[in-house]
This record gives sequence, structure tokens and C-alpha cells, in this order.
Amino acid sequence: MGVQHNLKNVDNVNDDILTEIFDACRADCISPNTFPNYWWYQLAHVCQKWRRVAFSSPIRLGLTLICTPCTPVADLLAHGPPLPLIVYWGNIVYRETEDRFDNFRLALQQRDRVCRIKLQLPDRALRSLMPSLDGSFPVLETLELCPSSYDSRVQLPVTLQAPNLRHLHLSVSTIMPRAMYGEQPTFSASLSAFYLGEIENLHYEELAEYISFMPNLKRLKIGFCFPVEQIMGSPSKEEASESRLKLVTNLEELQYEGNNGYFEAFAAQISAPRLNKLSIAYWDKPRNATLPHLSQLVSGAADLSFYHARVRFKDGISIVMDHNELWTGRGAFELQFRVDHQTEEFNPQLEFVGQVLHALVPMPSTVQSLLVEYARGPHRKLKTLRTTWHDIFRLFDNVKTLRVAYLFVEELDSALTPQPDDQLSVNTLMPRLQEIVRYGSGYENKFSSFAEARQLAGQPINIVSGPENCLTSV
Repeated sequence: MGVQHNLKNVDNVNDDILTEIFDACRADCISPNTFPNYWWYQLAHVCQKWRRVAFSSPIRLGLTLICTPCTPVADLLAHGPPLPLIVYWGNIVYRETEDRFDNFRLALQQRDRVCRIKLQLPDRALRSLMPSLDGSFPVLETLELCPSSYDSRVQLPVTLQAPNLRHLHLSVSTIMPRAMYGEQPTFSASLSAFYLGEIENLHYEELAEYISFMPNLKRLKIGFCFPVEQIMGSPSKEEASESRLKLVTNLEELQYEGNNGYFEAFAAQISAPRLNKLSIAYWDKPRNATLPHLSQLVSGAADLSFYHARVRFKDGISIVMDHNELWTGRGAFELQFRVDHQTEEFNPQLEFVGQVLHALVPMPSTVQSLLVEYARGPHRKLKTLRTTWHDIFRLFDNVKTLRVAYLFVEELDSALTPQPDDQLSVNTLMPRLQEIVRYGSGYENKFSSFAEARQLAGQPINIVSGPENCLTSV
């Protein structure tokens, strides 16, 4: 920031303007995932005016004091400025000593000042600190509790009062107070983000009940830490077909990782009309690729419409969509099947992708740029599935740019080359298509027959080659 420069003119800067400058230049201490630091320490030592201005707006500037296992909390409280406190034990490699726990207990006694708590501790140690969370924490905004294993005796006190709690991160569902069932805890109404790392035998109806106590919830991240074969809450056929009144949520972001059966059962309980970001990773291949309850969840969301999409076969199958161009990385919509398809024939894989895309209708119809990529292991000769590819491309009826990578260049060239019995049908695929981009070497003549047929049909398209390094193209 160059804070040491031109100090002779510092008195000419208005306090309000100086506060605005500090606010614009400060480190991001707002995100609950940000490691806490004393970003303001050097700033406060520039001069008395800067220190006075900074300390006069501690909430606006996010000034905090940080209590870690190595912090002499008694001295900090006695001699430090009366700023909000962060209680942070985010590394279990620290030795467990009683004096360190006393430090945390001392910090947690400052209930009117504690704004953020993260405790990543062995079960015994975390249990010993739970009584310190009993009572009122009026400015607490973020609470993250992570026992080193799943001890059902580690539970939040039912009497915890945190009316301004925004972010609740729990590594396992057993930490949640049992009083949540049928009784609304005082801290749930204000939550905007709830992250649950391990569902741990939590029935999908009980999970929906938790969510019903969080009317302001915007971000939900749930899942299982490890693949499991039998999951409590997978619906029976009767339950899956049963009509029920769904819980209408204000969710904007939803992330799930685990088995398909559990998510389908949970999705049957809720609707999310404001959803604009959805990430799902399945560890199993669903028996029913139509994914009926995911389909209803997607079709009921007004903001799941994206211009760009990627279909990739690598370490399983993924379908990703976003507002920005995609090659690598995650999108605003992401559906992954992390099962090992390495030994499975490609034909059923592609047919499965087609079935899943049908379940996501109308999402594919908004896509204008589509990338298809086969990026798994040694490339091999694939058997062209003309009918399946045609069915997939009919869903992407608004695509203007088609990007094809490596092995799929030959596959799609063969699938899109018109045959006497389907020439009219091929010419009607992707009616708004303007360009095909090929990636890889030795594909200079690919798609020429398709381009010629489209030219004769009055729908000319450009065929271009992308760079060898695909990452530089987007």
C-alpha cells in the first residue's frame, strides 16, 4: 500500500475518506474460510491518526484479536484493544495441554466479543470445551466444530444462543443438538450457510427438518466422507412415488457428495426456486438414470440457465455448465459420477450420459458453447454411436460453438457425416451451429463432410483447429 509514503500530507485526508481507503485495501477477513491474521497491525503503527481512525471503526474494517493455542489470552485481554475475538484452533498437531484449553475457556468467557470460533480437536478435548459454549454469544457469526473422530457425545449445548450466527460448519451430524428435532434452536433462524461434512446415519427426513428451521439459509453443503453401500434414508419405491408437500427453501447454492439414493430422497423433500449454483458428486451409478427428484429440483429453479457446457469422460463422467467458457475447473452446475468406468464399454457410458441429459431438460437448451472431451488414459478406437450422439445434440439445440477434443474428433466426425438414410436429420442437428473447433493433431480434414452438407443446406459453419495446448484456448 505504500503506507510509509507522504506522511506529511496525512492530516489533509478526511477521516471518512481514510476509512474508505482502509476498507478497500484490507485483507478479506469476512469469509469464514479465511485464515485469520493481523492485517491491520502495521497500518495502526503508521501514525496516531491512522490508529485512531482504524480503531474507531472496528466493525466496519473487520478488526479482530486472534486467540490461538499459542496466544497468551490473559495478557491479550488485559492490554489489547477491546476488539472482537476470534477463537481459532485449526490444527490438531498442537499438543493438548490443559493451559491451552484454559486459554480458550478464558477467551470464550468474553461472550460479548467472540465473533468466530473454529475448534478442530480430538473428541475428548472438544467435549471438555462444549460447556463453554453454553449461553449467549450475541456477536458470534461463524462456528466451526471438527472432532478428530465421530464421537456422539460431542454435541452443541441446547442452550447455545447466537442470534447473529451466519455460518455453521460441522464435520459430523451428531454434533447438532438433539433438541433440533421438533424444536427450533435459537441460532438456526439467522443461518445463511450450513456445511455438514458427514451425514452419519441422519435420515433424509430429519435433514429436511433441520433445513426447515433455517428460513434464511442460502448455502448448503452436505455429504458423506466415505462411500457407503447402505445409507439410512434411501427411499423405497412406495416412498419415491408418494406425493408430498415439499419444503420451499431460499437456497441459492447446494453442494452434495455421496450416494445417489440419499440425495434423491432428500431432493424429494425440498424445492429451491432461487437456486443458481448446484454441485453433485455421486459415488455410485444410479439404477434409474432419469434421476426424477434431481430433475424436479433443477426444473423448479429459475436461475439454472447457462451458456457454456462441458461433457467429459475422465475419472468417471462429468457434466458441467457455467456462465463462462469451460475447459478445466468447476462450474455453477456440476454433476459428477465418480464411479470407475475404466473397465466398462464406452457404449453404455454414452447412453447413460444421454439419459442424464434428458433428465436435465430444459438446461441443455440454453447452452451456446459445448465442449465434449474424452480424457481418460490411453486413447482407443471407439465404436461410433450415431443415434445416441444425435439424441444428445438435439438437446443442445441452441449451440453456436462446438468444441471437440482429441479422441472424440474422429468419433463425432463419423457420427455427423450424413448418410443417405439420415441426411435430413443430421442437417437439423444444432440448427444455430456456427463453428466447430477441433483439438489435437492429425484431424485437419475432420468434419469437412458435415460442413459441406450444411453449406448445401444453407447453414454454413466454420471448421477451425484449436491450439495443441487446450488450456491456452479458453
